[in-house]
Formats: sequence, C-alpha cells, structure tokens
Amino acid sequence: FGGGDDTKGKVNVGTTYNIDLGVEVSITEKWVYATDIAYTYSNKSTFRGRPGESAPGIPAVNGVPSSDQLSIAPAIEYNINDVSGFIGGGWFAVTGRNSPNFASVIISYTIMF
Repeated sequence: FGGGDDTKGKVNVGTTYNIDLGVEVSITEKWVYATDIAYTYSNKSTFRGRPGESAPGIPAVNGVPSSDQLSIAPAIEYNINDVSGFIGGGWFAVTGRNSPNFASVIISYTIMF
C-alpha cells in the first residue's frame, strides 16, 4: 500500500469482486478441453494519516487506485479413469487496468476419492 520512513496512518482496503466462468467440452471419453475465464475488480484503497517520506523531503505515496483484470486459462484434460487424470494449460491476463500482466503454465494430476 506504499509508505516510507515514519509512515503512520490507516489504510482502507477497497472491496474486491470476482467472477469466474468454467467451461468443459468432452472431445472423447478421456480427452476434455477446458477453459476458465476470470474477471476481478477492486475498488481503490485509501490512506489517512502521515505518509512519511520516500526520500528526504519527498512525501511517500500511499493507497492504490481501483483496478480490474480479465484473464483466461485454456487447458487440455486427460482422464486416466473415473477417479484420476491430468490437466495442463496456460493462464494469462488478457487485459486490465492498474493490474499486472502475467502468463504462466499449469500442470496438475488429480485423484478423487
């Protein structure tokens, strides 16, 4: 949330809202195409108090602006049997405001019991 030397105050963290939609399409009995689409919106966080200094004589920045982000995670799933399988794919930001761009690879093995 920022701050510097001698910062003293209170941060009011903004509310965050998330929407996640998951879709799976069976290609065969064992192979499945899956996609998750996620949207996150966060209200701004505010600061009240003494901001402190980031360098001599320069007030530190505190709080963060509102932000949003849309990300997608396409994947391929392989089911070994009724209770276990592998899933692998990517996850990346499509667009956003005041939010980081990212890209990652995800591989998972699942056992249900």
